[in-house]
Amino acid sequence: YVHPAFTDESDENINYANGGWDEELAGIWVAKFEAGYASGNNNADVVETSLTYSQANVGIGATELGTVDNNDGNGKSRNWLDGIYNNETTKIKYPTFQGITYSMNYINHNDSFNLAKELTSSKNIYGLNSNTTDSHLMKDSEWGAVAYLSQSEYGLNGKDIYINNITLNSGNEKREETDTKKAKESGVASVYAVTGLTQGGADSDQQLVTSGEETINKINEATENTPVDGIYRWDQKTGQGASSTGTIYGIYDLSGGLWERTAAYTANEDSGLKLYGKSLAYDGESIRIQSTKYTMVYPHDSETDKTGIESNDTNLNKASQANYKLNTKIFGDAIRETSTAGNGNSSLHRDTSGFVGLYAPFSFRGGRWGNGASAGLFCFNRCNGGSDCVSRFPSGASRLVALRYTKILLEIYLRRVIFKDVIGSGVYEIIKMTLSRRP
Repeated sequence: YVHPAFTDESDENINYANGGWDEELAGIWVAKFEAGYASGNNNADVVETSLTYSQANVGIGATELGTVDNNDGNGKSRNWLDGIYNNETTKIKYPTFQGITYSMNYINHNDSFNLAKELTSSKNIYGLNSNTTDSHLMKDSEWGAVAYLSQSEYGLNGKDIYINNITLNSGNEKREETDTKKAKESGVASVYAVTGLTQGGADSDQQLVTSGEETINKINEATENTPVDGIYRWDQKTGQGASSTGTIYGIYDLSGGLWERTAAYTANEDSGLKLYGKSLAYDGESIRIQSTKYTMVYPHDSETDKTGIESNDTNLNKASQANYKLNTKIFGDAIRETSTAGNGNSSLHRDTSGFVGLYAPFSFRGGRWGNGASAGLFCFNRCNGGSDCVSRFPSGASRLVALRYTKILLEIYLRRVIFKDVIGSGVYEIIKMTLSRRP
């Protein structure tokens, strides 16, 4: 059996239903770390893409917003790199994929989808070529392929992956909307997760709020396997428990860090589909109701998940469970095969189960720094698609690359072998599979 992510599902009778491709694939490239900000504790050049941000107001964490009641809220668009900005004129910058880097947050589903495809544009900073790569936002099927390989005997062999539960919490300070500081001028304002970190456990129920730049500076100097304030780096022995292989060659930030947006949704006509994800959920003014090579569409129950139903937790959970029960034909995405319900913590390793539905039609995976034991490889959840940071449906940067690569030697997929193929500074992990015959 070949995982759906690597199979040709372009036939009109299949229509990419399981998250397949338009040809048989020998393998995919997956970013080694969550997307991070160029110059965010790294030496990557800051280069503008041709894209601008599509959202003027974003969800902001209580500390950064400075609310008296300690509740999250909304405010002007912002991030660490660009400061508080005008979304109509501010260009999105190319992300970098390195360890100990400020994770790229405050980006919605629409912009994540477009940015992922931008990674092979003519001025990209990675040396990628659109003739040999097809960069796109990771689909649930591709997340599932990584999750299964990670749990195989060639990965963690059934062990739960360590969580990245460290946060800088925007420097533990309020950020005024009149703040004009950008990037390194602002300390760690608007920064929450940092790539490639862990406290060395899978079930750490408490997030670790650090002292910001002071902690990062100490982590930069860490040696051997000695933790800094209880934190391990990705290249330390204990820190490697947070990789998909349990070694330095694996994929990190699959549990915790930031929620990872995937190119998957339910076409229930919720307004958020167009507002926060038009690029992936719409063709012009018509909603896409079938999966494509770049997107996955889940079924929805027409009685419990339709416009006009009041938006509250009870109705959301009812719609999610109904949609989950309808989802009987899509496999390989590490959802139905590894969970028992559309709500709660029914996934493998007690990870979160939150199926798409109602006013949360988009999928995201892995959990964030504060989700504790609920985060993990088999964590799936729902969101409205909007740009956010630490509120009810906390957003994050997505695993922005899942690249088609056509010049790889074939290996045996049935053995689920993970091969190390570090490029340059070790930014990518390649997963090679054979196209074995299906029974």
